[in-house]
Amino acid sequence: MKRRFSLFLAILMLVSVFSPLGLGFEGNEIRFSTNVVEAAEDDAQLNEATLKEEVNDASNEVTSKEEVNNASDEVTPDVDNGTPSTEDKDLQPEVDLKDQNIILTNDILTIGKDGTERNFTWYANTKEKGKFEFAKLNAEKDFKDATVLDATVIEKTNFSGYSSNQVTLDGLKPDTEYMYRFSNGDTVSEVKTFKTGGTGDFSFFAAGDPQIGSGGYLNGKDGWDKTLKLLPELDSSASFLLSLGDQVDTGKDEEQYDAYINREGFNGLTLAPIIGNHDERGNAHEEHFKVSNVQDEGKSKAGSNYYYVYNNTLFICLNSNNKDYAEHKVTIEKAVAENPNVKWRVVTFHHPPYTVASHALDDYITDMRSTLVPILKENKIDLVLNGHDHVYTRTHVMDGTKPIIEWENGEEGKAPSEYVNPKGIIYVTTNSASGSKFYDIMQDKKFEYSAVKNQEKVPNISNVKVTDNSIEVTTYRTSDKSVVDSFKIVKEVKLTNDILTIGKDGTERNFTWYANTKEKGKFEFAKLNAEKDFKDATVLDATVIEKTNFSGYSSNQVTLDGLKPDTEYMYRFSNGDTVSEVKTFKTGGTGDFSFFAAGDPQIGSGGYLNGKDGWDKTLKLLPELDSSASFLLSLGDQVDTGKDEEQYDAYINREGFNGLTLAPIIGNHDERGNAHEEHFKVSNVQDEGKSKAGSNYYYVYNNTLFICLNSNNKDYAEHKVTIEKAVAENPNVKWRVVTFHHPPYTVASHALDDYITDMRSTLVPILKENKIDLVLNGHDHVYTRTHVMDGTKPIIEWENGEEGKAPSEYVNPKGIIYVTTNSASGSKFYDIMQDKKFEYSAVKNQEKVPNISNVKVTDNSIEVTTYRTSDKSIVDSFKIVKEDKKENQDKPVIPTPVEPEKDNKDDKEESSSNVRRHRSHSHTKTYPVYTSKSSNFTKEDALKKGEEIANKNLTKNSGKVTDIDGHWAKDSINYALENNLIDLIGNEFKPNKNATRYSVVKALGRFKKIDVEKYKGKSLKDVDANSEESAYVNWAIKNGIIVGYEDNTFGGDREITREEIARILNLFAEKFDIKVKNLEAPKFKDQNKISDWASKDVKEATEKGLLVGRDDGTFGPKDNLTRAEVAQMIVNMIK
Repeated sequence: MKRRFSLFLAILMLVSVFSPLGLGFEGNEIRFSTNVVEAAEDDAQLNEATLKEEVNDASNEVTSKEEVNNASDEVTPDVDNGTPSTEDKDLQPEVDLKDQNIILTNDILTIGKDGTERNFTWYANTKEKGKFEFAKLNAEKDFKDATVLDATVIEKTNFSGYSSNQVTLDGLKPDTEYMYRFSNGDTVSEVKTFKTGGTGDFSFFAAGDPQIGSGGYLNGKDGWDKTLKLLPELDSSASFLLSLGDQVDTGKDEEQYDAYINREGFNGLTLAPIIGNHDERGNAHEEHFKVSNVQDEGKSKAGSNYYYVYNNTLFICLNSNNKDYAEHKVTIEKAVAENPNVKWRVVTFHHPPYTVASHALDDYITDMRSTLVPILKENKIDLVLNGHDHVYTRTHVMDGTKPIIEWENGEEGKAPSEYVNPKGIIYVTTNSASGSKFYDIMQDKKFEYSAVKNQEKVPNISNVKVTDNSIEVTTYRTSDKSVVDSFKIVKEVKLTNDILTIGKDGTERNFTWYANTKEKGKFEFAKLNAEKDFKDATVLDATVIEKTNFSGYSSNQVTLDGLKPDTEYMYRFSNGDTVSEVKTFKTGGTGDFSFFAAGDPQIGSGGYLNGKDGWDKTLKLLPELDSSASFLLSLGDQVDTGKDEEQYDAYINREGFNGLTLAPIIGNHDERGNAHEEHFKVSNVQDEGKSKAGSNYYYVYNNTLFICLNSNNKDYAEHKVTIEKAVAENPNVKWRVVTFHHPPYTVASHALDDYITDMRSTLVPILKENKIDLVLNGHDHVYTRTHVMDGTKPIIEWENGEEGKAPSEYVNPKGIIYVTTNSASGSKFYDIMQDKKFEYSAVKNQEKVPNISNVKVTDNSIEVTTYRTSDKSIVDSFKIVKEDKKENQDKPVIPTPVEPEKDNKDDKEESSSNVRRHRSHSHTKTYPVYTSKSSNFTKEDALKKGEEIANKNLTKNSGKVTDIDGHWAKDSINYALENNLIDLIGNEFKPNKNATRYSVVKALGRFKKIDVEKYKGKSLKDVDANSEESAYVNWAIKNGIIVGYEDNTFGGDREITREEIARILNLFAEKFDIKVKNLEAPKFKDQNKISDWASKDVKEATEKGLLVGRDDGTFGPKDNLTRAEVAQMIVNMIK
């Protein structure tokens, strides 16, 4: 210690001798530069020192929190540039700051939380609190109306004898020039200016590693100075400079910070600083550069994560010296969540995941690809900007860690100049902006992710221009302003899937379109004029469904009302600056009209987009068949897979839809997702008939009421409400047409399905009761026209008494005609069941040629003509006529509830349908059968037995749920509710609603009181691993109660049949030693309908008392299990 003090005195005495070597006074401080001494040493020694420094740079990067924290313990010279070593601090002469002139230095503007804010820092050799004044620039530079801010002072800084003064300027106006000055005591700075950016398009510069002092004393200072002075020449309106880390070579060296900050080129320029690994070597970085939105995550000595929004862009700035990527994820997700409406997301940090020079294969770099990169992908980042490797690299578009390799015009090696709506992230590693150091490209390595790589050992600067739909990055050589690389990322707003849909009546239409933006769209419409001038147009703001089945696209929906009849309209729609072409449509008249009816286009059935061409042909054919048709009724199964947007594109984006209005019906294939409701907006949507894809609705077109049911929902009491409401509201219409997907009367594959035959005893009586004229269906991919149906009884009538020749005209028919339409695209056909006699069928046709039906409506007739699309020949044609005779005219009827008509025992077809009477909506209570060895119980015995079990085990729940009063399973349902086995739907139980695979395993799991957290986790691919659903599914599969499908899905929404539940209950009882009965299995009337594979299980389940038959002696194997039956089966298992 004494030796060092003596050396210090000697230096004071000989300062004049050694001043050329960097020793001298500055104010009352001694300055001694080791770099100057090194410069005077032997060349060999300098080269050795430089080599050692470069090796340390490449190998001793900070790779963990521990190393970050140890960064301040690096070995430094005993005497450095104004910062004494720890050992020497007590030997420094005390400096009396009161006796010296106050020096103001290191003043720098830094980015704020957004464009309305800046931060400002300056240093002063006093602890006195500084003041900052700013105002809009005026000619006199008069500060009388200035805002005055007191600085926050960091008294003890890395710069010995100097304090750091920091202020935040908020409430700044856009596109405004400000003047400012700062002071400590009586020392006042010169007046300086800066200008805020505008609120729209903007630009900024990105600089890689100035690293002042790397490779020699203040090496890079002149290059940095040149780069900063060049910026106004390249882009005079740039809003800020993003400096991508390693501002200096040694984070403790204040001479290096002086050479970085105190440059003429920083006048009026705002800095957005990123922390590099060399900045980490001390606390000076945070003392020099104040930023906003500083986060708790990403901390190290030099600072932590922060983010800001500039106009339309979110910038997320990570401190990559901290390798805790879980922390970085928190920052990213928080920033994204707080700023959902930005156009762009840019992430910046120092260390590059994808580069091509010295650091490309470092472990901490490759590790980022599996840790940080997936987080960036997950949060839909657009652009990543890095430094560190002192080389220029631009990647291909990176889909996570996978490069999407694309070359300009297919010319390998020529990177694209533009990326339109890229499906991933582009990463840019910037070269040094000062030239203090460069790293060579690793030529022996093939970096497949690299689209462009460049190293000419010339400083670079990147200019980034940002608009609402593009980011353009151009990198220049500072030597001559020539371009190293340039590319543009374009987000084109795409408008697609536009479709006109039916409104509540002829004066209304709905319209939907999709756009790849969350921005609210606009719709303009007006009467068509020759100039297509929209100056007098009605303008509507769209209702936006932001998150849709179509990833990256929102659904925009509007309703056009007040339309005039028989009028041609023009319209266009837009999102942002993207505007559609002008399209037209014509409203129908007020009298006679016509429409088309199409069965099951089902695009994609049987193969990739199968049926697309057939559908296209059908739509183009419509104007040839009937150019004045008012709309197209599409009878369900528009697509094969309700989640497949390619199929929706093939259905909707067809030329034939131009000017055509669609009236969509929900099919069972449309039900596989939420997309149907997102694509097709309709009016008068009802609470009844709900499912994922939508619900019931109705509309009146001229003289006809159309009631559209969602037959995926099998609660016919709900459908009855819709029908009666629609009829009551529209008593004066001439015709009542009901449309739904599943046909009660058909002749192909689905004709004998239980849910089809069940409709005849449930829905058909409701249709008769409400005096419906015509029913139009799809689903069975065959053409069928029934006789006039008086309820479930066909009124068989042949043309001129010639059997097999259906009438071409029905005058005042005493019932309903049902039409099942064949496929309008030809994607799939079903064969007629030739071995069955369907007495209700008047016409049946299957030629495996697409069909389209044209329906013409007058006040006294409906004429239905079905064409082959192959040659426009007629498959079938008939007319329903209401003669204009007073005695035959229908009076308006408000329906009243009546008992459903009983099956006609003489009708063989009807008597063969196994009616599930406990699911019908008869006013007569029915109960399941409880079977003993000797006999079947009566209804009364069954009810008594149910009440005995309920009274023994249940706390009564009467009054809590209103839709189970009088239901045969009320007590069992109450037990299920009291024990939390089955959830309510809203405030109702909906006992007759079909149970699903998931609801069954959930009820069984709750019955066994499983530990949900124990079983929650990775499951089948359609089950969310973090959901409660995963627990019950995993539990059920693990215990062998149920399995998934071959495609590794569970299909939790799939309904489950009674014969399927027999197998599940047997497995469950065996697995958990459920106490079972030993009953005699009854002989069911429909025993022959039980599938071979299920016969044994049904027998065992009924013998064990786990399942029971029905009071009409049937089992109903193909019937869907109801929620009430789930409750009952659990009561059956109570010991």
